[in-house]
Amino acid sequence: MTNETAIIGAFSEAQVSNLTGLSLAQLRAWNRRGFIRPQFMVGNNPRRPFTYIYSFKDLLKLRVLNQLRNVYNVPMSELEKVERELSHMGDEKWTSQRLWVHNRKVVFDEPESLRKREISTKQFVAEIPLEVVTTDARADIARLNRRD
Repeated sequence: MTNETAIIGAFSEAQVSNLTGLSLAQLRAWNRRGFIRPQFMVGNNPRRPFTYIYSFKDLLKLRVLNQLRNVYNVPMSELEKVERELSHMGDEKWTSQRLWVHNRKVVFDEPESLRKREISTKQFVAEIPLEVVTTDARADIARLNRRD
């Protein structure tokens, strides 16, 4: 990343809440349980304003997590499993790839097979393009209607 495209930011809890859609209570609960911690902590008193400072990367992760948790209703236990399963990817796990939700499970394109797979269960997601089904049905009907 060049200096021109690097974004450096420092955001308070209130700013992060406003920019992500997460409530302050949710941010603080995730911090307490160690799920997503702010990049910086200033001082030792968590009750003082601006004790927790979030980075731009934190902000991006939290925006993705807000969508997964609060829009698509992915359970917290699933998000924690995904966090553990993709820990080898570091901070980029939530922002470097395209994610889907299937039955409240997080899905990604598995690099080895290039197929969609639930991250926590390792189950592949069946992809059946509907246009193939209708095309095959039309061909089968045409074949059935042919006379010898």
